[in-house]
Amino acid sequence: MEYSRPSLAELLQRIRADVLSRITSADDTLRRADAEEYARVLAGAAYGWYGLIAWVADMILPDKGGAWR
Repeated sequence: MEYSRPSLAELLQRIRADVLSRITSADDTLRRADAEEYARVLAGAAYGWYGLIAWVADMILPDKGGAWR
C-alpha cells in the first residue's frame, strides 16, 4: 500500500481553512493576517516532518535501498 505525501500547497490550504474557520468575527482583519502567517509556518513545518518520515522509511526498509543494503 503506497502512501502519498501531501504537497506543501495542499498542507497550506488545509491548515489555512482550518485556522480561518475558527475566526468568528468579520472585523478581525489583523487576526486573519496573523492566521495566514501561522498557517504558512505550520504547513512548512508539517511538510518537513513528512519529509523526515519518508527519509526514515527509506533508511530502515531494505526494499527501499536504505542503510541495510
